[in-house]
Amino acid sequence: MFTDYTKIIIKAGDGGNGVATFRREKYVAAGGPDGGDGGNGGNIYFQVDKDKNTLIDFRYNKKFKAKNGENGSGNHCNGRYGEDLYIKVPIGTVVKDAKTGKVIADLSNENQVELVQKGGRGGRGNSHFATSTRQAPRFSEDGEKIEEKEICSLLGKVGLCTRDYIDREVNSSLSGGEIKRIEIATVLARNTKLTIFDEPEAGIDLWSFNELIDAFVEIKENYAGTLLIISHQERILNIADEIVVIANGVVKNIGKKEEILPTLLEVSNTGDCCLNGGNN
Repeated sequence: MFTDYTKIIIKAGDGGNGVATFRREKYVAAGGPDGGDGGNGGNIYFQVDKDKNTLIDFRYNKKFKAKNGENGSGNHCNGRYGEDLYIKVPIGTVVKDAKTGKVIADLSNENQVELVQKGGRGGRGNSHFATSTRQAPRFSEDGEKIEEKEICSLLGKVGLCTRDYIDREVNSSLSGGEIKRIEIATVLARNTKLTIFDEPEAGIDLWSFNELIDAFVEIKENYAGTLLIISHQERILNIADEIVVIANGVVKNIGKKEEILPTLLEVSNTGDCCLNGGNN
């Protein structure tokens, strides 16, 4: 199974500070302001890499930071710009703001590059603030500070290698398992607080069912909302936090998986019930 889902923290570079300095020259008692500007912080870009087909590299590397801009100095010397950071991802990656769910970038073309977070603007040196009435400003401007941002990628979250599907028609050539995983990815991309799956295992083979279980385990670890899964399958119930037992339209029992599942296994051959597994 491809692990094409991840959450990472990114931070573009802070802008360098401007400085307040004054010209020092021989025989000049009071030179004018000559403080340089701070350099802009580095931007963060996402770049398609045709040789990548999974986001597994991000499993252990979760934080990405571009370089800060350098501070200005005297003699009108501006600080250097921070180096930009390029994060390489497979084609078909969709980048979303983990907090708002807003799509930041949809990288569906080869060699595509998208700006994801802009670096901070460098602060101005005191030479910018000199006027006819204020000829020796003793202050400068700090560079813009950039906050960390949590972002996530959703495509491939359910075991799909996105590059394999870019040019493929949605027709009978897709297996039942592939169609099921595409359906689940479509639902999850909406980033809702509550997602309900009604017998997601229906109509798929054993191999696809095993992949589906793995996908739900990974989704459970990373999904910020609540998953409600309606199923009769013990393996799906095993990944639930809580289980609700419904028989003949009536809630018969509700509780933690460790409490409910053993009793269900004892009566599974005698009752007619609907089992709901919930993950928070």
